[in-house]
Amino acid sequence: ATLRVNPNNSPGLLMAALVLLQLVALLTLLPEPPPYTSDPAAPPGRKCDAAKGVLRELRSLPVLACFTATFTFNLTIATSEALVVPVTKAAFGFSALQNSFVYLAIAVLMIGLNLAVMRVSRHPLAPIRALRKRLLDAAAEGHAAEALELERGLVSLLASSPASADATAAWSTRAARLAANLEADEAVGRSDVKALECFVARPPRRAAPLLTDRRMVLFSCCCYECGVAYVLLVWRYDMPLYAFLLGELLLLWNIPFVFAPNRSVFSKLVEGSKHQALLSSLLSIAASAGGVVGPIWLGASVGEPSIRRTSRGEEEYGPVAQVTFVGLAGCVLLCATVYAAAGCRFGRDAAATVEPLHAVSRGAHDDV
Repeated sequence: ATLRVNPNNSPGLLMAALVLLQLVALLTLLPEPPPYTSDPAAPPGRKCDAAKGVLRELRSLPVLACFTATFTFNLTIATSEALVVPVTKAAFGFSALQNSFVYLAIAVLMIGLNLAVMRVSRHPLAPIRALRKRLLDAAAEGHAAEALELERGLVSLLASSPASADATAAWSTRAARLAANLEADEAVGRSDVKALECFVARPPRRAAPLLTDRRMVLFSCCCYECGVAYVLLVWRYDMPLYAFLLGELLLLWNIPFVFAPNRSVFSKLVEGSKHQALLSSLLSIAASAGGVVGPIWLGASVGEPSIRRTSRGEEEYGPVAQVTFVGLAGCVLLCATVYAAAGCRFGRDAAATVEPLHAVSRGAHDDV
């Protein structure tokens, strides 16, 4: 039989071609990393110890929390995406083209939120470093007046920066003394520039921010539960279109605030481990498993649109996928519980959760 491209199989063929190109590019351009050991044939005892090491790392509660969050939110995304077609067809009579616009809106929302997360999560010292570079360039070129203004601005920025919110008394006193010297001496000295360079390069260790990675994941779980509550209360098969779009927004807007913090936590936990590649692969498998289980769960629990007549003879439509969203809410609640239980260990270095992980990179987490 000949292969015919039609609207039903063209998206799948396009994705298969893109994945094939990606694999070819990886195999062609990505260099092979060096092995961890020079011994290619490890004895069986060492292989057994390696397997035990992987299991020990997987049993740690913070790593397990990362796997739970990855699976759970990929499950919710896949379920929400698969729910669009049956709901819009039953409630609004949408065609395939109209559903494609719904998916387009969801994609634009996700991309915009990811860009917002990247913008907000920029390193707090980035403006300080940029201003310091301008200061050093101006001083090197002999522009004393410009360098003086930049130096005063840098001192003010250091005083108001989140990085110096929990500064030590000595560091704060040093910044105040430098500012006083600048007010008294209308010149830029090499010692002043050197002093600025030193305590910008090594600012004091700042206090834990309000929105840590773990708190962002827990916040996203709470937001998703609120979205599920809205869907259970508002979504009916005779609902207006804005109610459906608002429900999708409430269900999906918090997704970017889960994946970035969760991946950040996972990367810190497995950094320096010789099983890092295997653990990352298992995390990707957990994400794929969530994407596969989501549509299966939807098909098993969505049910048929229910219509009943009231005492006045009017038709009353039932809720949309009530069992589906109750199950998703339970999964997200379980994820939040695991993250909350692991909270006392997220604040430590990975050496406290997975013993061998940070032996080679213990100094990598110092604030720069």
